[in-house]
Amino acid sequence: MSAMIEVSVIIPHYDDLAGLDRCLAALMRQTMARDRYEIIVADNMSPCGETAVRDIVAGRALVVTAAERDAGPARNVAVAHSRPGGSRREWRRCGITTSSVGR
Repeated sequence: MSAMIEVSVIIPHYDDLAGLDRCLAALMRQTMARDRYEIIVADNMSPCGETAVRDIVAGRALVVTAAERDAGPARNVAVAHSRPGGSRREWRRCGITTSSVGR
């Protein structure tokens, strides 16, 4: 039986593949067991294209598309795709981390 998801890490993304790769690499080094947190990348229809985003993500996260630009709509789309069970959401963007408890 897998552990319950405790944290959903939401990454709003727009056309910064190198930054996204660094962020995902850092998340892979977390000490929390990987089955206790999920990572969702909400891409704002980056000009580089969905294929390029998925290639960088390389299975490390779920990729969803946010048609409306800006971090807020991207976070909303990602939260809508998050798994039930966790009550904590982490927003990550360019090395800045903020948290939100609850939905």
